[in-house]
Amino acid sequence: MSRFEANKTYPQRFPSNDDSIGIEVVGRFSITNKNFTAPTNLQVEALKWLVDELTKHYSLNLRNDVFAHGKMARKEASEGVQLLNALLKDIK
Repeated sequence: MSRFEANKTYPQRFPSNDDSIGIEVVGRFSITNKNFTAPTNLQVEALKWLVDELTKHYSLNLRNDVFAHGKMARKEASEGVQLLNALLKDIK
């Protein structure tokens, strides 16, 4: 994070390692189509439970405060997108 960004407070910048929680869900990556395999139903259900507990505990908004890893990091853009979409699927 640049010094310019570091001087901003969340939510004016993406959260950093100092003020966020990262959740790892393991899946295989396809180099050919630059995407991850679909998460299993058990992975999605466990993630929904965990994120629900964290958003309640920290008074977070799922749409505004939860990000796919690929949006925040220098990784594959698709990293975490399927999981975030699964979390948002039932939210109106």
